[in-house]
Amino acid sequence: VRLGLTLALGSLLPAPSIAQDGLLDGNFADAGFQHFSPEAMSARTLAFNAVRTLPDGSLLAAGFVDRSLPIPFSEPDYRVVIAKLRPDGSPDPLFGSVRMHPGLVILDSLQVGARIQEAKSIALLAAGSVVIGGLLEAWSFGGFTMKISSSGRIDDTYGVSGIALLPFQVHDLAVDSEQRVVVAGRARHQLPISLAVVARLNGATGALDPTFAEGGMVELLEYAPDGSVLDRQGHFATVALTADDAIIAG
Repeated sequence: VRLGLTLALGSLLPAPSIAQDGLLDGNFADAGFQHFSPEAMSARTLAFNAVRTLPDGSLLAAGFVDRSLPIPFSEPDYRVVIAKLRPDGSPDPLFGSVRMHPGLVILDSLQVGARIQEAKSIALLAAGSVVIGGLLEAWSFGGFTMKISSSGRIDDTYGVSGIALLPFQVHDLAVDSEQRVVVAGRARHQLPISLAVVARLNGATGALDPTFAEGGMVELLEYAPDGSVLDRQGHFATVALTADDAIIAG
């Protein structure tokens, strides 16, 4: 959301751009709307979970796109999708991997066996590159971060071929003053079923930062005064950093 030119990207419904007075901005895209049609991509749903404004005023969005039935078992039901719009709301023709839909990148499977692969957050690095994080579910459990350039090119020096897989889901990202990536998310165990997670990654490689907590991550539980666990479905959905890099997650 950006005041003055607020953008909400939708899936099956058009996405309005609303000016500060609450009215659609007729100068943005098509009378205030930018719509990506999932049907044209042999999909039923295309949805964005995160939007960020880039330094040049363009917009980057990330989420997932599903596949029309039947879906081969070897392929995920949900795949990561990334879109880029120019400041005027039009798709960026220099960004994308979908020939008939400029401005869209749809990734191949990030992990074999993960039926749901979904981007949840976007963070910007000082050098102009972008880190995107998300989750892996269904027949698998975990998360990922990936680094791309503003043109959509995957940085192969990050993680393995541009993808850093993690043992926990990534729900939100932030970048600290030293360009380290702070992650909020969810880990899964037998008892309790899930734990809230905060982790810190090397911004250049995507590896867990061994100088943070224990092995780069900390799992948190909420306890009652008697020592019993209050929340067995814990997770963090968002993270923010203070001026001195203290971490606030919720």
